[in-house]
Amino acid sequence: MRKIKNYFLDLFNKRIFRFFGVGIIGEIFYLLLFSLFTLLNFKSTFSVLLSGIICIFFNSYMHAKFSFRMDFHFKFLFQYITIQLFCIFSTYILSFLFVWIGMNNLSIAFATLIIWGTLSFGLMNYLAK
Repeated sequence: MRKIKNYFLDLFNKRIFRFFGVGIIGEIFYLLLFSLFTLLNFKSTFSVLLSGIICIFFNSYMHAKFSFRMDFHFKFLFQYITIQLFCIFSTYILSFLFVWIGMNNLSIAFATLIIWGTLSFGLMNYLAK
């Protein structure tokens, strides 16, 4: 029982904060890139695509090196992209439920953000062992 308790304490005291720290930095980086590309007169849709692709690689590398303290390699990148696709699909489906029960847009945004982050962390943590 003590091992399990220590495992979860270690998990929540360290890895989870590194994971969410990288996530926050990644979101800020995305917004900066998006702003830069739109200032350079790229279309908004192309700015989203370009910023998103760059941030997928940035976040994957940072999660490998910082969040999970492991080597970055193609397998990690593939797992990261697969998990993010699963997360976006899951939150997309759940967003229909949230609309159906009458949640407002801001509540839906925060709910899907929390669900996405939790799913992403849980799956990445499981695979990073």
